Amino acid sequence: MKNKFTLRLILFICFSSIVFTSCTEEIELDLKSVTSQLVIEVNITNSSGPYFAKFSKSQPYYESSSFQKITPEWVVITDESGVFDTLKEVEPGLYKTDSSFMGIVGRSYRFQAKVEGRLYESLCRMPNIVQIDTLVVSESSGGGFGGGQGGEGKLVTCVFHDPSGIENFYLIRASVNGELIKDFVVVNDRLKDGKLFEQNLRQVRFQKGDIITIQLISISQEVYEYYNLLNQNSFGSPIAGSVAPANPPTNITPETLGCFSAQSEVSKTLIVQ
Repeated sequence: MKNKFTLRLILFICFSSIVFTSCTEEIELDLKSVTSQLVIEVNITNSSGPYFAKFSKSQPYYESSSFQKITPEWVVITDESGVFDTLKEVEPGLYKTDSSFMGIVGRSYRFQAKVEGRLYESLCRMPNIVQIDTLVVSESSGGGFGGGQGGEGKLVTCVFHDPSGIENFYLIRASVNGELIKDFVVVNDRLKDGKLFEQNLRQVRFQKGDIITIQLISISQEVYEYYNLLNQNSFGSPIAGSVAPANPPTNITPETLGCFSAQSEVSKTLIVQ
C-alpha cells in the first residue's frame, strides 16, 4: 500500500508543473521499491507551433533527480489528412515539431513514439473553439491560495456560452503578469448544455494592477477525465487525511503516465483595477 501511495505522490509532484500550488509539509515515506514508469506529455493546439513532447521516467524519491529524461527512437504526429511531422530533439527528453506544423480545429491527430523498443500511440480530435464572452472582476476575501497572491484579493470570472447539442469539456487556466498559474479548473456541460457558464479559478486571488490572461481550452473527454482526476488528487491528497489518490487515466497505449491532447484554445487579457 505504501508503494502505491508513493508512486501516486510522485506523479502528483510531477504534474504540479501544470497544475498545483499548495502548502508544504514534511512527511516520511517508504520510497525504496517504487517501480519506475514512463511519463509522456504532449499537447498540440490551434495556435502557432512549435508543439512539444516530453518523455521521462518516474524515479524512486530518494534519488538525486525525481525524473529521468528518456530519449525515444523517433516521435511523429500525423493528422487525418496524412500531414505529418517528425519531432526533433531540443534536449534529452524534450522534442518539438517544426514551426510550420499547426493544429487545425476539427481534425484528428495521431501521436506515435518508439521508446525502448515499444510503440506508444494515441488518437485525439481537436474540439471546436468556444469563445470567451467577457471576464468579470469581483471582490473576494479569504479562502484562496495559489497563483496571484492567494488569500484576500479579487476573483476573475470567465463568462462564455456553451454550444448546445454537443458534449463539451473545458480546461480553464490563467497567467498572472506573464507567469502561468499552476491551479486550473475543468468543467463539462452535462448539466448545462447550451447554457451560460460563469467560471472562476476558485482557489486563486488576484491583486490590483495584476495583468491576467484567462485561457478557455476545449479538450476531449479522455483529456478531461485525466485533468479532472488530477484536480481531485490535488484537493483530496492523502496528506490531508483522505484515501490515496488514483493515477490519472491515460489516453496513450500501451498504458503509461501522462496524456496526448489536441486542444483548441482562446484567451482574453485584462488589468485588475
